[in-house]
Amino acid sequence: MAERARAKRKTKDGNGIGHNSGATPMLGDRQKTKVYLKWLPRIEAADARYQAAADVAKSRKGELGAIFEAAEQDGVNIVAVRKARKEHKLDHLTVSQDYEDMGFVLRLMKSPLAVQLNLFAPPQRDEETNVAIAGELAGRRGDSIDENPHDVGTAYFVTWRAAYERGQKGLQDNLRE
Repeated sequence: MAERARAKRKTKDGNGIGHNSGATPMLGDRQKTKVYLKWLPRIEAADARYQAAADVAKSRKGELGAIFEAAEQDGVNIVAVRKARKEHKLDHLTVSQDYEDMGFVLRLMKSPLAVQLNLFAPPQRDEETNVAIAGELAGRRGDSIDENPHDVGTAYFVTWRAAYERGQKGLQDNLRE
């Protein structure tokens, strides 16, 4: 019984033990030589291009490090620069929502960062912007379009729905990647 269970186990490609579909057929020496000679130059050329690009990347990384070091010696807060550059490359709506949520959590914790220093104060936005943000976030989450909380025909209904469609497009684009 245990032998049967082992025999039925699947390999990592999903086929059972001993299954040979998709396996490379056995080649004769002449065929094998021909196939290897076909691929070895391509592999060597691709590896040489990769190594050249890696050398350039290593050099550029060294240049960037030297610039960061010089800027830091001149009084630039490199940690802040790196963090700001990283956040700027992300989706701005998501970054905004993350900071808003972080502020909310810090206020719940009664953290001096939020309470005394007011670093994460809730942003002051007009109502139309809030409606658009809510619609886009709903679209990105994949919520139903029927969850639009505004009355049909109102400006806010239209704003929410247009933002929802942008969010849906962003969601679809992310799924494609």
